Amino acid sequence: QRPVMLDEHVLANLRLPFEFASASAPWPEVQVRDWLAQLGLDLDAIGHQRARDLSVGEQQRVALVRALSVQPDVLLADEPTSALDAPAAVTVEALLRERCATAGLACLVVSHDAPWLARFCSRQVALRPSPLPDLRPAAEVACGQP
Repeated sequence: QRPVMLDEHVLANLRLPFEFASASAPWPEVQVRDWLAQLGLDLDAIGHQRARDLSVGEQQRVALVRALSVQPDVLLADEPTSALDAPAAVTVEALLRERCATAGLACLVVSHDAPWLARFCSRQVALRPSPLPDLRPAAEVACGQP
């Protein structure tokens, strides 16, 4: 899935939440640079490129850093690793785990990648054609147990 990106350069996309924020929190450039580097992206190299010219995987990583930069309590992530190769998906998982552990971030993830969900999530809701969602431990859902 393609992340939402302004038809602007990467820096403008990363700073976007701070254009709308009512608080006077400064844009956390040092943290943004660090997170991008953890995800294999160099802000100096991509900052002035049009965001929509990046690969979908690069856009996903920029969008994730943009979302994390506002220090949310909850992150809603729709297929956060769908356009990433295995090594890049591992770095995204590591960053999300780190933010969950150190910042108390809660992640609500939508994904079809059952093995990734089994590794990352402590609980899963399997949406099936039934009147009630099926809430069970992640290992049970990933293993396909009824």
